[in-house]
Amino acid sequence: MITFSPDSKILASGGTNKTVQLWDITTGEPLATLTGHVNGITALAFSPDGTTLASTSADGTIRFWHTGTGALLLPHITGHIASVRAAAFFKESSTLVSVAFNGEIAFWNLNTPQKSTVHTAGDRDWLATLAFSPDGTKLASVNAWGNVIFKADFNDALWRAAPLIRLTDVSTGSELATLTDIETPSDLTFSPDGKIVAFRSKGSIHLWNTETGDELNIPLIDWEADIHNMPRVTALGFSPEGTTLVSGTNQGGIQTWNVATGKALTVFAKPTEQGNLENILTLCFSSDGTLLAASTYNLIRIWEVDTGSTLLSVNTDEYKRGNTTYGGYPQSLVFSPDSAILVSGLGRGAIQLWDVTTGDRIVALDGHTQSVETLTFSSDGKTLVSTAMDGTILLWDWDEILKSSSKGE
Repeated sequence: MITFSPDSKILASGGTNKTVQLWDITTGEPLATLTGHVNGITALAFSPDGTTLASTSADGTIRFWHTGTGALLLPHITGHIASVRAAAFFKESSTLVSVAFNGEIAFWNLNTPQKSTVHTAGDRDWLATLAFSPDGTKLASVNAWGNVIFKADFNDALWRAAPLIRLTDVSTGSELATLTDIETPSDLTFSPDGKIVAFRSKGSIHLWNTETGDELNIPLIDWEADIHNMPRVTALGFSPEGTTLVSGTNQGGIQTWNVATGKALTVFAKPTEQGNLENILTLCFSSDGTLLAASTYNLIRIWEVDTGSTLLSVNTDEYKRGNTTYGGYPQSLVFSPDSAILVSGLGRGAIQLWDVTTGDRIVALDGHTQSVETLTFSSDGKTLVSTAMDGTILLWDWDEILKSSSKGE
């Protein structure tokens, strides 16, 4: 779990070791270690002014920290009776909204640690998937259906999504709308402006307008003609301006959709191309929305969004440089702030930089020992952050990488 401060000068991280760490983005040095939680960290959020950090934990508490000193600002909150799932600042810095695994949504006044419960999920008390709107005013949620059975850890929990999605007004606790009879809804995602919720279900993509309550159902197959060859959506995301949705499937299809109408826009890859682009692992737009990248097990492809034409395809098969083997599945993708470089996280722990124009390898960044799962740039574009299955977080000075790297490895 990582998050940047609003000014991109501090990175906060937390995980299963029960502590929160503050890092100086400029130097990469630790600023403070915040201790007090007795279970793993589940969510982190900075206040809009950057002076306060809120941390939620599987121990059911919320704590507030002064980012300058690392001091605990208020007595920690223990009002939840189940593990805290997520938290967000509600419009401004003095109020926090949180949701627990038992479906309880609560407001917290940061001046006085006072809780006001506004909603509970009812008889099915495990939230399988949920999302706050960017301003914290709405919550879309899906309950788990039946029993929740845990394996080694929560990531291996066995559950089945209930066929109902609730849209809740966080400020009042009132139920704005529900969608019923939706088979296995998953991956709830708000658009950048918070007006649309996208999610996937069996054989369909849904777009839910949170202001009007209208829903668009986008079927991915002709049920009568192709019921035995049903694609499964494996990746979903909004364009930066929020007007376009892109989907990728396990059959290799990549399609964009008009968010307002649900109309199909551009087919970037067809399922018949399975030999080249099968089982889409991840999708990402460039920051200016002009490029779209996708990855599969051994291939990265980049398209021009306006024309739908393929800009380049690069093979990510393993290769050796010295005593080090690079390559593996591209599990994460992100464009550089200027859209000139595509960064991919690989299964063996390396981070590969690609020239978007030529497809050449620029440089491979070593440091992780296991699969790189997350890549993100700070808001000022000066720092690249990577996280991996080895439990490490690495900070990379982007300007220094560009200065020291040479093309054509």
